[in-house]
Amino acid sequence: GGTAAVVAVSFALAPSAWSDWFAFLLASSGRSDLLVPRTVIAAGLLAFGAATGRRWLVPVAVWMALPNVILNSWVILLAAIRLRGRDVRDAPTPGERA
Repeated sequence: GGTAAVVAVSFALAPSAWSDWFAFLLASSGRSDLLVPRTVIAAGLLAFGAATGRRWLVPVAVWMALPNVILNSWVILLAAIRLRGRDVRDAPTPGERA
């Protein structure tokens, strides 16, 4: 919901900025021809991870959606290792933390 609000407000204030951003991504010299399919797969992974409480899928989805994957981009995947095994179902409730 928060992301949708930011998108809506930014689109209302400067609608041409979104088309400029997409044109920039498509014209980027380091971009892959698979940017659109990767982004669709990343959105699916993110939705699946959110629905099932698999936090470790968030950094994987972020990495897949990057317009330019460079050497330093792989560091994002280290977060998946840290988050693996920490599903939302296993998190303590606020009363259990005290």
